[in-house]
Amino acid sequence: MAGSRLYAQRGIYDDLIDRLVDRAGSIRLGSPLDPDSEMGPLATQEQLERFESYVTSTPAEGGRVLTGGRRSAEPSGGWFVEPTILETHTEGIRAQSDELFGPVLAVTTFDDEADAIKKANSSQYGLAAGVWTSAVDRAHRLVRSLSAGIVWVNTYRATSPVAPFGGLRDSGGGRESGVFFFFSSRRRHTRFSSDWSSDVCSADLLRIGAAPGRIHPGRLGWNAFRKRHDEGDDSRRITLRPCVPLSEAGDRVPGSGPGRR
Repeated sequence: MAGSRLYAQRGIYDDLIDRLVDRAGSIRLGSPLDPDSEMGPLATQEQLERFESYVTSTPAEGGRVLTGGRRSAEPSGGWFVEPTILETHTEGIRAQSDELFGPVLAVTTFDDEADAIKKANSSQYGLAAGVWTSAVDRAHRLVRSLSAGIVWVNTYRATSPVAPFGGLRDSGGGRESGVFFFFSSRRRHTRFSSDWSSDVCSADLLRIGAAPGRIHPGRLGWNAFRKRHDEGDDSRRITLRPCVPLSEAGDRVPGSGPGRR
């Protein structure tokens, strides 16, 4: 859930970016097993090449490399790259719209609240978002407006095993953790099939309005049906047998039964 895109209000943009550049330059690279290191290497050679491709293409697409963008000389060995910040004001820069899965932050500005929401929701990804503001009413509006599975306010990457976790759009479907995991992993469907084994007459259920669809008994003919309702492991079944023809007086018509009309 690394924050790969940053939208900063235009009035504070320059000061914020200067501080971010200073912080990025002070990040300690090293082995993930070293307690003093703050950032490890990329995972594969392929990911290193992907990182270099995006950094190289950003200036050609109208952006700027504010810091980083190169392989790190220290520590030696491994696919270490410098923490990188890319300025992506121009629309269409790939580093702003794609997921790089590396130590890259794409930054741009917004003018007002509506502009920030529009730009943030224009992404095809929607795993998580963070809002930093001193206005409580604005925080509540943005939480409702941002299209993401998780929205943090004045914090980031806070998680809980009892809270549902998951994204929207290309960031995945369904939810993990919490009670909502069970609802997202269950499926509902209805099945109909022929069955003569039931002791319940379909007309009896139809008379009391219990049969689904309120189908008239005369339309059933000799086609019995079974209604099966599955909800994950919870399976419910109602089996209806065809009713034998009745006379106007309510007596069974002689010679009637399954297979006869």
